[in-house]
Amino acid sequence: MLDIVTNKLYIKLLYIFISFSFATVISDLPFFNLINKVVLLIAFLYVAINFIEIILRRRKPYIFEIFLYIFLLLTLILNLTQYNLTENLKVWLVNLMILTVLFSIDLHKPKLKLQKELNIISYFYVFLSSITSIVSLIMIFTNKVITKDLGELNGAEVIINYKGLFKNENSFGIAAVLCLLITLYLIKVSRNKTMKKILSVNIIIELVAVLISGARSAYFPLLALVLVFLIFKYKNTLVRISLFLVPTLASIIAFFTLPSDILHKILTSREYLWLTAIRLLKVYPLVGVGSVNKVGRLQDHRVAYLQGVESGGLHNIFFEISVVNGIPATIIFITFIILVSIFCIRKMDKMNISDQFKFGILFSLFLGIVFINLLESSLLYIISFISIIFWIYLGYLVALLSKNEE
Repeated sequence: MLDIVTNKLYIKLLYIFISFSFATVISDLPFFNLINKVVLLIAFLYVAINFIEIILRRRKPYIFEIFLYIFLLLTLILNLTQYNLTENLKVWLVNLMILTVLFSIDLHKPKLKLQKELNIISYFYVFLSSITSIVSLIMIFTNKVITKDLGELNGAEVIINYKGLFKNENSFGIAAVLCLLITLYLIKVSRNKTMKKILSVNIIIELVAVLISGARSAYFPLLALVLVFLIFKYKNTLVRISLFLVPTLASIIAFFTLPSDILHKILTSREYLWLTAIRLLKVYPLVGVGSVNKVGRLQDHRVAYLQGVESGGLHNIFFEISVVNGIPATIIFITFIILVSIFCIRKMDKMNISDQFKFGILFSLFLGIVFINLLESSLLYIISFISIIFWIYLGYLVALLSKNEE
C-alpha cells in the first residue's frame, strides 16, 4: 500500500494519458476537465512527498539538477516580485510539478525495477499512440471527419472538422514519431518474438502516420537518432561539438540573412513571432514579462500578425523562456540541457555496442524533443504530451545510466 502511495509510476501513467488526451478529441468527452483537476491535485501532493524523500534519502543531486533548481528558484522570485498576478504563480506551480515529480531520478530503486517501470510506461504510450494513429489513418484514407460545433462567434456559427482523432496534424505527426522511437526501444529490450513482430508492424504504422501528417517538426527525432549514432562513431570532442555547433550557427545566420519570402516559406509565420520576441526582449531582457502577460506584451510589440501566439506560444522554447522569465533563465535552462547531454554521452561511451544502441534510442528521444522545441514551445509552462514524455524518459535515462555502472 505504501508503495502505491509513494511510487510516482502511477501519476506518470495518469499524466501520459491526460496530456495525450489534450491533443485528441478524448479531451472533449464529459467530465474530462474534472478528471484533469483531480490528477493535478494528486500531482501536487507528490511534490510534497518528493521533497520529503529527498531530505530522508539525502541523495546528492547531479550538477545539472542544481541548475534546474536554480531555474525554479529564479522563476519563483520573478513571479513573486515582478509579475504580480496569481495566474503566473499557477504556471510556476505546473513547472514545479513537472520538474520535481515527472522528472524524477529514482536511484533508490533497483535497476530491474526501473527497467520494468520504463517498459510499462513505454507499452502504455505505444498502446495509446498506435490505436489513435490507426484510427486517424483510417479516417483520413476514408475521408471521415469529426465535427465539433463551437457555437457562435461574432454572429457566425463556428464549426471545426478534425481529420482524425488528433486536434491538429502537428500533434498527430509528433505523437507518431515519439511512438516510433519508443517502439524501436521496446523491440531492442523485448525477448518475446511475437511481441517483436507486432512492434515491428507498429514501426510501419507510425512511419506512415508521420508522412501523412505533414508535420515537419516530426522529422527532428529521426534526425536526432542519426546524430546520436554519429556521436558514437566519432569519439573526437571537436567533431562532436561541431555536429551541434555548425547546424546551430548556420540556422542563426540563415534566420538573419535569408530573404523574407524564403524565410516565410520555411518558418510559416514563426519568424514574425521570433522577431517580435527579439523586439520585446530589448525592453525586458532580464526578467521577461510573465506567462499571463506574454500575449498582450507581444501584441504591443508585434512586427506583423502573430498567428497562433495565443494557443501555441512563440513556437520556440528558448524564445518562450526568454520572453516569460528573461534571458538569464534561458541561459540556465540551456546549461541544464548541455550538462545532462554531456552526462549521458559520457556514460554511453563506456558501454558495449548493444547497450549503446538501447540507450542511444532513449537519448535520441530526449534530443529529438529538444529539436522539436526549436519550432514548438512545449517543454515548460504547459501540460503537453511532448513535455511529459520528455521529462519522464529523461529521469529514467539518467537513473538507468547511473545504475548501469553498478
